[in-house]
Amino acid sequence: MNDERKAKVTVALDREVLRRVDAVAGARGDSRSSVIERMLCNGIGDEEKFLRAMENPVTRAVTQAVTSSPWLIEKIARLVGEEVCKGDGSEIREFVAKQAKRGAVRRGSGGKWQTGAAREGA
Repeated sequence: MNDERKAKVTVALDREVLRRVDAVAGARGDSRSSVIERMLCNGIGDEEKFLRAMENPVTRAVTQAVTSSPWLIEKIARLVGEEVCKGDGSEIREFVAKQAKRGAVRRGSGGKWQTGAAREGA
């Protein structure tokens, strides 16, 4: 990314996450900043896709139905080779409920969210 377009930001990170970022930076011979930027660039597409999905009323309804059952969350986790820790189910349900509500608001307002680049016409 062009240095002229870069903005300086302050973020708070979990110490373990920062330790892992530093380990990757050291192993690659990169700066902490370049590793974080690359990770954000690689992951932002998934976040944008999720936001668009939650604007769809069918996707919202299915996601909420699936996550409303602790039993179903546990079965799906096992199916994909993961374990659900105590408390994970309620965190998942709260997250989905919050995102579903936001998705409905975005859709209802007729003004779907846009990336900064889309707003600026880039």
